[in-house]
Amino acid sequence: MLAAPHSADPRPPRTTNVPFPAADHRIYWVQFCTECTFGVRSCPVQEEKASLREKKRRATLHAIEDHATRLVCERGYESVTVEDICTAAGVSRRTFFNYVDSKEIAIFGRPARLPPPDAQHRFLHTTHADLVAAVVDTLFDAFVAEHDGQLLRRRKTIRQAHPEIFYARFAQSHEIHQAVAGMVTRYLDAHPQRRRLTCPTEHEAHAVVTLAGAAMQLGMRRWMNGTGNTVEALRGSIHGALDDLTAIEKER
Repeated sequence: MLAAPHSADPRPPRTTNVPFPAADHRIYWVQFCTECTFGVRSCPVQEEKASLREKKRRATLHAIEDHATRLVCERGYESVTVEDICTAAGVSRRTFFNYVDSKEIAIFGRPARLPPPDAQHRFLHTTHADLVAAVVDTLFDAFVAEHDGQLLRRRKTIRQAHPEIFYARFAQSHEIHQAVAGMVTRYLDAHPQRRRLTCPTEHEAHAVVTLAGAAMQLGMRRWMNGTGNTVEALRGSIHGALDDLTAIEKER
């Protein structure tokens, strides 16, 4: 017999045999209330195993990136080998290449990619009171949020010390800008009441993305020179930079 979920269970009950909306990708399950019956709370074993695997994967990747950047900061880029990173992180060479494709990626991170489809869907179907701030948050969540502050600081320091390595990857930023501007164009086409300029929609979208990018660069620079070492402090610094850039524009 199926029991109703225990009142302390945060998961919402679901009626069986009712199809879920196609856009709803969350996982639901029917719970036998073993806590009520046996005093033991049941749990979705497969989900728990998947969660543990994901935690282990993230921990291993973090160890590789953490030790790679630390060693480069201590010794210099050319003086650090893949074997050095593997030894410091406690992983085999095979494991290293299962997680990253090269020493360069372990140090600088993977090339920037577009926000994932679910993030783009949320962006396009939300009415944003501040469109530029929404673009900042979407980019931040896609590129920055999963990293820790110390890793970001080290990578910034390494990029400044070895610009010749980083600039080889810089061309991709143009592709990202174009793609994000395309996303903003679709948003403005769907929400014409949010437009602020009389120019073509595509031009306004590029202006929005350019301003968001400027705020991220200025916010990162301030964060690097400040005392806050967390990712959320970086987010606050970027939004503070956006406020300042907007205030300057209003004074024109």
